[in-house]
Amino acid sequence: MLPKSSRLTQSDDYARVRKIGRSRAHPLLILASAPHEAGFVRVGLTVGKKVGTAVQRNRAKRLLREAARAVLPRIASGQDIVLIGRPETAASGLAEVSSVLEMLLRRGGLLSRGEDEGARRGARGEASS
Repeated sequence: MLPKSSRLTQSDDYARVRKIGRSRAHPLLILASAPHEAGFVRVGLTVGKKVGTAVQRNRAKRLLREAARAVLPRIASGQDIVLIGRPETAASGLAEVSSVLEMLLRRGGLLSRGEDEGARRGARGEASS
C-alpha cells in the first residue's frame, strides 16, 4: 500500500496531470507526470473498464500499486504521477510491470540522478562504491 501522503486523491489533480503533464506510453501502461510545488512524490492509479472484469481491474491496480511502491523512493521529488493500466496489465506479472515502470520513469528523466546511475551500474554487473 502506498503511504497516504504519496497518493493522488483529488480528481482535479488527476485532470491537471493529464492536461499539463507529459505522457509516456507502453503496451502495458501509460505514465503521465507533472511537476508540483510540494517536495514529495504523489502517485495515482486508474484502470478503465476496457481492462476487463472487476477482478482483472483490481489485479491490474494491485500490480501497479506494488510496482509504484517499490520505485517510489527513487523518483525525483516534486512530481505528480498517474499510472494508467491497459488491458495487458492484468495478464502480466509484477516483474514485468515493475521493469516497464522503471523504463518509463527513466525515459521521462524522473528517477533521481544518483539512483538512476546506481541502477544502471548494478544492472551491468559493476560494483558500486
